[in-house]
Amino acid sequence: MSKYCTMIAGLLFWGAGSLLAADRTGAVTEMQKNVAELGALLEAQGVVFQTEALASNVVDAAIRAIDPGACMVTPEQAEQFQEEEKGVFYDIGLKLILKDKRLKIMEVPTNSPAAAAGVPARTIIEKIEDQPMDGTTLDRAVNRLRGRKNEPVTITVRAEDKGAEARTFQVTRAGIQMPVTGTMELWPQRIGYMKINGLYEGAGTQISAQINAWSGTNCAGMIIDLRGANGMNLDAVAEIAGMFSHATPIFFTIKDGFDKTLKTYTTPRNDKPIDRPVMILVNRDTRGAAETLAAVLQTCHGVMIVGVPTRGDNRLRTPLPIANGKVLYIAIKRIDMGKDDYHGKGVIPDVVVAQTEEKAQSKDAVEDDNGLFSGLSEQEKHDRALITRIGDDLILMRATDILLGLKALDSHTH
Repeated sequence: MSKYCTMIAGLLFWGAGSLLAADRTGAVTEMQKNVAELGALLEAQGVVFQTEALASNVVDAAIRAIDPGACMVTPEQAEQFQEEEKGVFYDIGLKLILKDKRLKIMEVPTNSPAAAAGVPARTIIEKIEDQPMDGTTLDRAVNRLRGRKNEPVTITVRAEDKGAEARTFQVTRAGIQMPVTGTMELWPQRIGYMKINGLYEGAGTQISAQINAWSGTNCAGMIIDLRGANGMNLDAVAEIAGMFSHATPIFFTIKDGFDKTLKTYTTPRNDKPIDRPVMILVNRDTRGAAETLAAVLQTCHGVMIVGVPTRGDNRLRTPLPIANGKVLYIAIKRIDMGKDDYHGKGVIPDVVVAQTEEKAQSKDAVEDDNGLFSGLSEQEKHDRALITRIGDDLILMRATDILLGLKALDSHTH
């Protein structure tokens, strides 16, 4: 067991995050002692065990004790992890929406793997592999369509026409660059909505430009949707947060396992911060730089976080080649927010939306108008159009309600 003990000791570079060098040395020494005692006990007492399982499980347990998010992977998997941080995912390239709780293909982009396989647009996805898609969420469907490089996925689709036959396609996944942003619209009631896919290259410039464009109009407020967002562009975090910070700059640092500061990110001084209320939507899949952005913006005036706690992972991982052609993907740095670190617990929203909440919206509120409600006032028509945009998204509904309340309050006080 000695070679595994040595390997594990070497991994304790990271440790608990803020251990002093002496503490780290003591922890390594104590671990070596305990492993040596265990080895002696196994030999002396003739304990029954499987040698390969022991070696593997001891290493796995040590790795997870050092960094719960670490894993042992192949070089190809490690490369894919790094690509995903930059927004490159192995997917089949469909543009999807949810319609009546069914997953609909709105567009099959040219040159996508799905187009090459002949997948038709304007059809409903009934199954991905053997998993039915009725009642699924868009995020779950997207995650099922993504996978490993050159790996096939089978989808079953059906036209919306009654009696249409199901068709099955096998599509090979390929690398697709995810854009920084998805939907960017000015909704009824003058609410700006922006879906962020991830903080990738150029994210700071793109997102800041849209926020500035809305703030220069009569926009009543903004919703920035960070649910499912990732990326590792921390420069973008400082650039975007700088738009909301006041005279006192906000900063966060990158530290190593010895608690040494490697880099400091500081927002620029801003005497004219954004003066519109902003709702930031988050969930458990808000991670990486997107999670750091949520943590930083939560300290800004006029910003409210809505949703469920984020992933709670402030560690920056890198691939470390080890023996037998394996790669250890483990944290060697961490993001330090000072007293407000979100590691472990995540960014706790200002308004937590329980996932068990039921939607209180009546069915006819989202039906198509088709002239049936021509007697409604312009205000009521705008309200109905906004409800149609929101659908049954509870977190988005709560954020919109708050913005509308602030808008009404502002109109009554001026």
